Parts: sequence; C-alpha cells; structure tokens
Amino acid sequence: MLSLIKCEFIKLKRKKIIYIILLSAILLPSATTLLLLNRRFPAYSLAELYDELYISSIGSGIQFLLPVVISILSTILFFTERDNDTFKALRTVPITIRQLVLTKITIIFLCSIFFASATHLVSMVL
Repeated sequence: MLSLIKCEFIKLKRKKIIYIILLSAILLPSATTLLLLNRRFPAYSLAELYDELYISSIGSGIQFLLPVVISILSTILFFTERDNDTFKALRTVPITIRQLVLTKITIIFLCSIFFASATHLVSMVL
C-alpha cells in the first residue's frame, strides 16, 4: 500500500497543482495579515490582532479554499488514468480497484492535512 501511495505522489509531483496548492496556502494568510495590519485600530491590542488574524485566516482558508483545492486535486487524481488511457494497464497489475481508490483517497487526505498545516504555520509566523 505504501508503494502505491509513493507512486501516486510521484505521478502527482509532475503536475503543477501541488505548487499552486502550496502557493495558495501561503498567499491567503499573507493577504489577510496585510489587510489586518493596515487597519491599525487603536482598540486592538496585539493579542486581539493575532486572534483576529488567526480566525480570519483559518475561516477563509480552511472553510472556503480547502474544499476547492480538494475537489480539484481529486478530479486530477481520479481522471488521470482515464485521460492517459492507462487504466487497462493497471488492470494487468495485481492491484484491486479498492486498493487504487483507497490510495487516491489517502493522497487527498494527506494533501489536505498539508494544506491546513501550511496555512496554520504561515498564519503563526506572520
């Protein structure tokens, strides 16, 4: 199973979508940080400003952007075999359909954890 996950990551590494996911996980908290720092409300203390930044970055990044990223990634993962016409070749290898689907779902889960972790780290650093 781990070799299937490794193989799927190697296939996915050729796509530019991973870099776009990483870039979106970095740019969204950066944009919210710039917006909140430019307001300069005197009522905000530093702790309240950090709380507002964290809530807005997590609220917009994980609740709105993560489902879009997951749907694009799952579409790419599930339809690459059909688009490249390699599904027939995969049927000759002793891999069941269940293993193949479970591997793709695991990749989507790991990428979503990666996206959420990158969003958290960038919002904490900035």
